Amino acid sequence: MELEAVYKNRFFEDKVLKEKNAVWKILCRHFFQKFIPENSVIADLGAGCCEFLNNIKAAKKYGFDLNKDSRNFASKEIKFYNAGLLEAGSILEEKVDIVFVSHVLEHLNSQEEIIYAFKMFNQILRGGGKVIVLTPNITLLGGSYYDFIDHKTPLNDKSIIEAAEI
Repeated sequence: MELEAVYKNRFFEDKVLKEKNAVWKILCRHFFQKFIPENSVIADLGAGCCEFLNNIKAAKKYGFDLNKDSRNFASKEIKFYNAGLLEAGSILEEKVDIVFVSHVLEHLNSQEEIIYAFKMFNQILRGGGKVIVLTPNITLLGGSYYDFIDHKTPLNDKSIIEAAEI
């Protein structure tokens, strides 16, 4: 799939980017920062336009995204890799405190890849680290889950918990 074309069509309009960044600024300041100490090392696997990483306070920030255009949105404090979520384990040279994945797992090809992703999260996390997952819930969305051409694997709260436990 041509990620650059899909995401340019979906996200890269200036007005949309400004609105998304404003929302992420509020989410990071008033919600996510409570779970992320400012001395943390974070890996955002599927960083997109880097809204999360650009707005969260952390000691070190790693961004990963398959879309080569994503690099253009990363602030100078982010070490950005044009690589996918499943490659992070072989690229990162240090363990992280937080793995953040927002609207990425549904793009993987199968349940097996999702289970592999959670195993890789465990591999790159320091002891006591956290995984924060945001994903659309097919139970709540029904057929509209597939309104986006790149959604492949249906997930809900129960399937994410099961994958993490495996």
